[in-house]
Amino acid sequence: MPHSSSALSLRAWGSKWLVVLLGCAIFAAGSFYFLTRPIEGVTVRGVPSCANCTVLAIADALPDLRHELLNTLEKENIGVNDMRCSGHMLGRQWGHLSYGEVTPFYCQVGSRTLIVDGGNTYLDQEGKKLTSYDQAMYDNAVAVDHPLPHWKWK
Repeated sequence: MPHSSSALSLRAWGSKWLVVLLGCAIFAAGSFYFLTRPIEGVTVRGVPSCANCTVLAIADALPDLRHELLNTLEKENIGVNDMRCSGHMLGRQWGHLSYGEVTPFYCQVGSRTLIVDGGNTYLDQEGKKLTSYDQAMYDNAVAVDHPLPHWKWK
């Protein structure tokens, strides 16, 4: 009899920990979604010739990202000029935006990596959104907006 009581206690203990672990997994999944979800209603005009400038403009538009970035710079004991970002480089077929960089951006911030994504919207001279990926788009795109920016750290 004592053996079965001990086995019952072990099963009860194990199921309590299973509930705790399941709760932690759900919390972690929710946190990951929260940290990587797009921020609705925010669009930032990119500076294709300067990845660092675009990332800093996105950080200025998103207070939580700005706070995290400043804290990381402070913890790493480096300045904003020591941060290095690079993005997806546009090819020479993009008349006005040739060799500019767009999302996703990968930034080396000391020992950590910041990844900023959110898509790219290409605009013509009048600010009209270009939607077809064809030669006319490549010829007429003069600006890039980054709608729904989000980020994560590695």
